Amino acid sequence: MQVIFDDFEYLTVIIGLLLIGFSKEKLEDEQIAQLRLDSLQWAIYVNYGIFIICIIFINGGAFLSVVAYSIVTPIIFFIIRFRWKIYQLNRALKLA
Repeated sequence: MQVIFDDFEYLTVIIGLLLIGFSKEKLEDEQIAQLRLDSLQWAIYVNYGIFIICIIFINGGAFLSVVAYSIVTPIIFFIIRFRWKIYQLNRALKLA
């Protein structure tokens, strides 16, 4: 029974993060689309860089946890980077 709840929790987190990460902005233009693409590319690079380091240094049962976290971390890195770039863009527009 606990396995079903764990699966439900994982699915809920993944779907929620996808909805947060890829929801449409109020003003969706080419610049936002480019920021989204750059953030996604950056997130994949960072995730696999960390994953390669973990492969080298982590062995045994802890490695299974690393693999499980590597499923969710790209979208988290994407959301953080994308929101940061949107914040910087808005800040630069207010100063101009």
